[in-house]
Order: sequence, then structure tokens, then C-alpha cells
Amino acid sequence: MAMPMTAHRLARRRRIGAGRLDRPASADQALVKRQQRLSKLMLFWSFAIVLAVFGTAGYQRLGGGGTASAAVLVERSGFALRHSAPRTLQLVRVERVIDGDTIEVSAGGVIEHVRLFGVDAPEAGAVCGAAATAHLAQLAGAFVRLMPDERPQDAGGRQLRYLFTPDGESIDARLVSDGVVRAWRLDGALRWQLLTLEGEARFAERGCLWDAGG
Repeated sequence: MAMPMTAHRLARRRRIGAGRLDRPASADQALVKRQQRLSKLMLFWSFAIVLAVFGTAGYQRLGGGGTASAAVLVERSGFALRHSAPRTLQLVRVERVIDGDTIEVSAGGVIEHVRLFGVDAPEAGAVCGAAATAHLAQLAGAFVRLMPDERPQDAGGRQLRYLFTPDGESIDARLVSDGVVRAWRLDGALRWQLLTLEGEARFAERGCLWDAGG
């Protein structure tokens, strides 16, 4: 036969129940952050798998064309891309940095406007617009090397080129990896490598585009 619950035991059970319900808010916040972190991690790896699948298909469509050959010469190095034979690329003088994805260069006395093939920079006045322009100026310095692709010009007549430092580091890739521009999504030999770098920068919340606290 069950013994009746004393007032002392009943009060103790109520205190225990209340303690379970009154979990500290900090514990709930930590759980939410862990769940958000896990969601971002799953999203990043899903993005990487899609890039790997479609990137392989993209190279197969290019076949033995010039862009496929150019892409083979550009390899991943940490958070950057490097050209294995930079001296084969045209070296030009930087005359002016116009915005985050356009520069003015000179070669043999001819002035050209060059649009970076691999990036999509924020417009002037937009968030990260000034940061992208300043970062491009810093990376470009006085001289850059140009790598062409299958599409030589944009609709505005600017020369489309991937930019490299004289010693072969991809300026397009650094801008993307440092989180001040987005990768160009529509075409290009280095499209998939740059999109991968963008996904990593976004996941790490790196740069003014992706900094959650920015």
C-alpha cells in the first residue's frame, strides 16, 4: 500500500521540478549557437560537394580548350591560387585602380581598361565598395600580370583578364578569399576554384562581406 506523500517530500519535488524548468538562458543560447554552427557546417560541405561535381563537369565541357589549359597552370596554395608559370603571362603597368574590379593599365604606350574576370565587386558607395577598391590597389601595386580567357571583352568593351602579381599569385582569388568581393559565377576557367574560396570565406565570416559583426 502506497504511503501518503508528506508535505516535506512534496515541497522538495516541486523545487526539483522548478529547477528543471528554470534552465539558465545562457545554456539555451549556447545550444542555439551550436545548432547554427552545425547548420553552417552542413551547408558549407553541401556547397563544396556541388562545386566538385559541377566543376568536374565544367572542365569536361571545356575539353582541350585554352581555358582548361590555363586552369591547369593555376593551383591552390592555402587561401590563394598561384600560377605555376607566371613569366608566360603579360606584364603591364598599373596606371589607376578605378573600383573593386576594374583597373587601367599600360603596355607599350597603350592604355587599356581591364575588368577582373573572376570577381564581382560591390558598386561604389555600396557596402564593401570602398574596401574592395582599396584592397585591389594594395594587391596590384605597380605591375600586374594578365591571363586571358575565352571571352576577351565584356559588353562595355573592357578587356577581361585574370590578374596576377608579378610572382604569380592570383589577385582575383585574394579578393574573394579576403571577403571583399564575390566570385564571378557565369563563366571562366577559374570559376569553380574561386567559388570554393568564396564558400570558405563566407563560412569563416571573413572580410566585410561576410563578417557577421560587421
